[in-house]
Amino acid sequence: MSCQKLAFATLVGGCLINILPTQLLADTNSKFVPEGYVKVFGDEFNGNKLDISKWWTRYIYEDGKLASLNDEMQLYRENGNHFMTNNSLALVAYVVPTDKPRFQYESGMIRSKETFKYGYYEARIKLPSAIGVWPAFWLNSDSDAEGKVAWPPEIDIFEFAYNGTEDRSNMIHIGAVVQQKGDFNPWDGKELYADKSFDKKWHNYNAPFSFPDDYHVFALLWDTDDTITWYVDGLKIFSMKYNWVLSSGKDAPNAHVLLNLAIGGQWAGRHGVDDAEFPQSLDIDYVRVYQKTGKINKGKSTIGHDLIGEQTRSPFKNAKAKRAPGPTPYPTVNSKWPGKGVIRKFGWMDDNRKWFWTQRENDQGAIVFTGDSLPGNWGSLKESFPGVKVANRGIGGDVSRGLLFRFQEDVLDLNPKAIVIEVGTNDLTAHGNPDDAKSNLKDILAMVKAYNPDLPVILCTMPPSNHPNAPIEPSQKAALNKYIIELANGEKNVVICDLYTPMIDKDGNQITTFFADDKLHFGQNGYDKWAETLNPIFKQIKITQ
Repeated sequence: MSCQKLAFATLVGGCLINILPTQLLADTNSKFVPEGYVKVFGDEFNGNKLDISKWWTRYIYEDGKLASLNDEMQLYRENGNHFMTNNSLALVAYVVPTDKPRFQYESGMIRSKETFKYGYYEARIKLPSAIGVWPAFWLNSDSDAEGKVAWPPEIDIFEFAYNGTEDRSNMIHIGAVVQQKGDFNPWDGKELYADKSFDKKWHNYNAPFSFPDDYHVFALLWDTDDTITWYVDGLKIFSMKYNWVLSSGKDAPNAHVLLNLAIGGQWAGRHGVDDAEFPQSLDIDYVRVYQKTGKINKGKSTIGHDLIGEQTRSPFKNAKAKRAPGPTPYPTVNSKWPGKGVIRKFGWMDDNRKWFWTQRENDQGAIVFTGDSLPGNWGSLKESFPGVKVANRGIGGDVSRGLLFRFQEDVLDLNPKAIVIEVGTNDLTAHGNPDDAKSNLKDILAMVKAYNPDLPVILCTMPPSNHPNAPIEPSQKAALNKYIIELANGEKNVVICDLYTPMIDKDGNQITTFFADDKLHFGQNGYDKWAETLNPIFKQIKITQ
């Protein structure tokens, strides 16, 4: 999965305030920001936890605890539904059967604690891909000075109600709520501009691409002359007049910003929900809010509860796993793979993963060894660690991107006592970039940290190799091993197991007695040396006696 950054603004005591430029945030700006606008809030989602000083995780209604709207089929929860990758946020939806026929899913949402009137709102987002998903990026009014909540107004920066038939993967719905009663219409709604790709009848933008295939920049310019204009990747889509007022015509409270991943209902779920494709995620790189210099108008919402600390499920743990028939199939198109760099897929990988699936219950709580053929071929693994519960999840030929794809089901779903990772050689023999492998390993460590920040991880450097049909440029291996070591810096739960230094002689040549005849894979001596290197590490981090 990938994600991105979010940005929003803040109300102060319900009063309109002016903030000098020196008080404004000087974070990363978008190339699409209108001239004369300055950022008034920024959240780039670069941490490992959602910043609850900026976000609620439920709707404002029912005292800030409402977990579903309309006829949606999910309940918003905090059980691993807000997954931080250290550079993005994923709002994650799981299949969670309940005794209530309507609610069969749990998902995530965020609502800004800061509120705004007017401004330029932008988020870089990758949309989910399963039939029946209904993510949205929108503005809704806050409570008034007496704590009362009313609706409309509402501006939908986008809704992606993907039912696969009437609403396809290249379509988003945009608009603002106007409920005209007779001649009385305080919101206006007059159309000012429409791109040729915009369907004015249904308010759909028909893009020349499929939205779930990549990240896109969604934006709304809400100008002080009460016009609102929508943009996708900088393209102007539609513009209209819109007054931010209540149905009485009275000015409405400022708007908070919401992003949510709803599921089902009569719109998105018209033709069912494809449970086999879950979990699904709305991946957010950033959200940012800008306002005109000298016309800063922000506030702070007071209705909500900090619930994010009550998580009971591991991020991306598949809630339907116990009744699923097998592992999630490998993606058939490159854009569906998480991470970066080379992809390798061989038929035996499916067979390996099907076998792993049959051992899920037996291997609960084990020290899990994972990666490529080096751990995968360790046939004497149990004998190497007598009295210790171990599980092997290595697959021959695997690369870091493949490990990232299967890491949740093959490793984290085992509730491991510790994890030993050795991967990277195949990235380099396939002419991959060491930076991509490092990025994938970083994402894997982020998944571990979100699952359990105290779970021990032993990262192994790549041993020397000298196979004529699988050459590796020495500088590339040195760079990736250096990156692997750097990933452990400052991480209390990550320890390095050096497999390179013990397997070279004083002249830097491979000690061939550790290796099979191909000089790439370990022989038994190599596995004995690996176990000898790991045992003191296990004792150091207190996972063995």
